Amino acid sequence: MGDSIEQVVDRHARYLEKTFGNPSWQLKLFVERLNNDREAARAEAVIFAWLHQVGKNPKINEKADTGGVDFRCHPEMGGEFLVEVTSFKIDALSSASGLSMNLDPNIGGFFTNVTPELRQRIARKMDQLSGAGQLPRILAIASEHPKVGLVFDRSAVVNLLVSDWKFWTPLSDPSASVRVTDLKNSVFFRRDEANPSLLRPCRRSVSAVLLACIYSHRVEARGVIHPEPAVRLDISVLPEVPLLYLTEWPPRDGILKPAWTLPSDPPFPDHRRVRI
Repeated sequence: MGDSIEQVVDRHARYLEKTFGNPSWQLKLFVERLNNDREAARAEAVIFAWLHQVGKNPKINEKADTGGVDFRCHPEMGGEFLVEVTSFKIDALSSASGLSMNLDPNIGGFFTNVTPELRQRIARKMDQLSGAGQLPRILAIASEHPKVGLVFDRSAVVNLLVSDWKFWTPLSDPSASVRVTDLKNSVFFRRDEANPSLLRPCRRSVSAVLLACIYSHRVEARGVIHPEPAVRLDISVLPEVPLLYLTEWPPRDGILKPAWTLPSDPPFPDHRRVRI
């Protein structure tokens, strides 16, 4: 078992104190966020510790006067990149998905994908990410909902890229069903209005999106790569994260070909407090 979230959060505050001093605006801002927006502060601390644990050497990037993206990472292998963290609150995720907070495995129920809500959250971060300079930018959407894995799984990542799949079956041959998509909720591209057979990139300010499930003792992160971002992310900087990408861009003959950097989920790391 790793450290608890509470231990990670406490160590994050101590890291800020040792790095920037007490008083410092970095520590003050984090404590205020912890008091006023607890889940956002916890997500920030957990993702920072996770980045540190998997060798990305994160540093605080946000500025007191201008704000900016949360972290700047200096991995041992590959180039630097930026990470912005946003929290999908427990209550909001329950409302959007229909997921209950009841953890009894014998109690079932219906839930829905949250692709539209994720797309909206990504869109709201575009202005902030657009001013981040010439480094690749990752947006990490994190949630502590105890059932978050049901809506932040691999299929959710696919839905972010291509929107929710549907099945089309010709009446002449019921066995010839194919998967199709209207791209309504695709976060990275849309149909060209003048020529619907063409796809145009959008939200190019973000290089990749990570969906991070925060559980009591571990983080499970999966991500999707933008096919034509303003600044491209070298996927080799995140070898421990399953990342979805398009093997062809632009797609030929209207066929989208997504693929994963890892064929299956790896062992996900337990929480570890940042060493100071």
